[in-house]
Amino acid sequence: MTGSMTPRQLYKALFKQIKLLPPGVQDYYRHFVRQQFNSHSDENDKERIDAIIHQARKDAIWLLKKHKVDEAKIKEIESSLQDTEDGKS
Repeated sequence: MTGSMTPRQLYKALFKQIKLLPPGVQDYYRHFVRQQFNSHSDENDKERIDAIIHQARKDAIWLLKKHKVDEAKIKEIESSLQDTEDGKS
């Protein structure tokens, strides 16, 4: 299992990260995150859920880099991703 992050915690974390993006793209990504959560809401396989969470977190970091968000914030998020993968979180 990918650490202890639940889908609900991921949803909350992604919405916080969206606030770091430029205002012009925030609405698009809020809608995208909601849509993705709705499309996977019936998922029951724990391994599949963990894979989705892991990929969503990697994609979020890529997106922050794409939009040139403060590097210190990105490093903090990457660190929390690594801590969760290592089971420290």
